[in-house]
Order: sequence, then structure tokens, then C-alpha cells
Amino acid sequence: MANPQAEDGHTKIANEILDALISANLSGQEMRITLFVIRKTYGYNKVEDFIALSQMMKALRISKVRASQVVNTLELMKILTVTENINGLTKKYKFNKDFDQWDTVKENLNRKGFTKQTVKVLRNRPLRKTLTTKDNITKDNITKENIPPIVPQKTDGYSDEFLKFWKAYPKKSGSKKSAFINWKKLNGDKPPIDTILSAINRQIVWRERAGPNDFRPEWKDPERWIKHRMWESEVEIPEKTKDELGYDL
Repeated sequence: MANPQAEDGHTKIANEILDALISANLSGQEMRITLFVIRKTYGYNKVEDFIALSQMMKALRISKVRASQVVNTLELMKILTVTENINGLTKKYKFNKDFDQWDTVKENLNRKGFTKQTVKVLRNRPLRKTLTTKDNITKDNITKENIPPIVPQKTDGYSDEFLKFWKAYPKKSGSKKSAFINWKKLNGDKPPIDTILSAINRQIVWRERAGPNDFRPEWKDPERWIKHRMWESEVEIPEKTKDELGYDL
């Protein structure tokens, strides 16, 4: 029978962080990897530390590729900060305790009081029907004061999905605007953003694990990668052993 005791080891974490994690819109694997990073850092009285993907793989019983995909998503959400060392093989992970910076759906709306995000949602509510129906707009009550204002729509801003793609794509060359134009042209004719991010991750690993005699083409400019639908490229990721790499991934 399990009998855990705090004196045998415990992780200090503020209740506010737990509340924020509970209200955040995280999937099961996203929550588990977040808690895993907290355990490996806060659990040892550290703010950040090097963590091998193989540790996440064993703890969550998922593949390294899947672990890398979930980490990338958490980094986009600004829940985790990931930095690489010089050789690019080992990575340092840090949990971002400033939950006001997290880019999730529910966290701001579930907290007490009104936040900037809440105000933004309220402002974006549609106008009441009573202001626009034919029965209520008459010759007597049409004035400058009660005519609903025309709010200009933002048409040149980048979409959230494109910004996630742009952050994940490793080569920031070419024109961001041109890349977004190609992105919009494929509306309705491209897979979900998670599929595209997964393809980028696989191609990153595919290049990292190239042998001395393996050919790997250079990354295309983002606009060309989108135009040629490079997420459809099939790549075979070779497995490398610990001895070959010199590091336990």
C-alpha cells in the first residue's frame, strides 16, 4: 500500500499556479508534461534544468516524436520555455509561472474579476437585435446618437494559426507577408494546424538525425514551403542510439 510522506520529498508550488493549471484548456498529455517539468525543476529546488526527451517518453509512455510535439505546443502557449545548448542535442526546460502570459482559451475567463481578455470578449459581442430591426428604426427615432457605429474589420492581420506556424518554422527568411498570402490561398485546402506543426517537428528531427552520407535539402523559405504543401512530404526518421549521439535523448 502506498504511503507517501512529505518529508520523503515534495514539490513546492503556489496554489495560484495550481488554480491556473486547473482552469487552463490543456489536453491530458499537455498537462502531464507540464507537471513533469515542474517535478523535474521545482521538485529539486531549481527554476530550470536539462531534461531528456527519453525521460518524458518513459514517464508518459509516448514516442519521442509525440513528446517533442507536445513540448512545442506548450512552448507556443508560453507555458514552457525551451532553450538549446551549443550542440543542439540537449535542451533546458523552464516552467513559466506568470500565467497571465499563457496563450490558452479558458484561463482568463475562469479567474475572478474581469481581465483584459474578458473585456475584449464583451466588446466583441454582436449588437442587440433591437438596434437593427425594421420595427424599431423609424423616421422619428433615427438620430446620430442611436445609429449603431460601424466598426472597421481588421483584414490585414495575421491569423492565430499562421502565427503558430511562423513561430514553429525554423527558417525565418523571405517575406512574412508573402507567406501569409500563400497561407490564405490554401484556406479550406490544408490540414489542421496541429498536423502542420507535427510535420515541421518531424522534418526537424529528420535533419538532426542525418548521417554523414545522408542528403538533407535546405529548408525552403516559408512561403515556398506553404505553396508546395511540404507538410505532405514523407520522411523516415532513423533511430540513433545513445552511444552514437553521446547524449541520452
